Amino acid sequence: MSKDQPWLSGRHSRTQTYLYFKRGIDLFGSLSLLIVLSPFMLLICALIKLEDGGPVLFTQLRPGEKRKLFKIYKFRSLKSYSDVSPGQTSQQTRVGAFLRNWKLDETPQLFNVYLGQMSLVGPRPCTEQDHHRYDNSKTSIRYLAKPGMTGLWQAYRSNQIPLTHKFRFDAWYVRRASFALDCTISLKTLAVLLEGEKKTSLKMHHRKFCNNPDGPPQSCA
Repeated sequence: MSKDQPWLSGRHSRTQTYLYFKRGIDLFGSLSLLIVLSPFMLLICALIKLEDGGPVLFTQLRPGEKRKLFKIYKFRSLKSYSDVSPGQTSQQTRVGAFLRNWKLDETPQLFNVYLGQMSLVGPRPCTEQDHHRYDNSKTSIRYLAKPGMTGLWQAYRSNQIPLTHKFRFDAWYVRRASFALDCTISLKTLAVLLEGEKKTSLKMHHRKFCNNPDGPPQSCA
């Protein structure tokens, strides 16, 4: 069993193969998407700049694989003169509100994927503050994988559950990471993107998975 990756126990060679192919898919996928989306990304850059003249990108240090800090990239969605948290919506620009509704503000993270700092699918990267506040022994396994542009709780529209429960979703993913699971998450995420932003019922707090990190995510859907 690997000391760095205990989740490889019992299937080391199989998981190493999965990780090599996953990196290959990340490289090919991120580069292909950057080429295809580059005209739209340039248009978004122009629209952000024209609206208030502020910077196009929002950057922030986030803990990644093995808690190593990296700079994450997003299209800026808040007013340039605002000092509020990026998670607040009251200071969003008009362009920013549209980008966040359709998750287009996340597209610059394709550069993070290409650079090997992130993966297309994986645990979502949290802020340093949330990492220090909510990380515990049951969820720390989430840092054994590269953070992803999308993850389990995004695919299941669990955007309103507490962050501690999101960490449990991430830990569940890392324990069971596979090509099949990655494909399922990718397809579900695509469906979410096509439908736009919707709020998830807070009844999810009381479902099985929220109290059992080993339970299937469907029990929280």
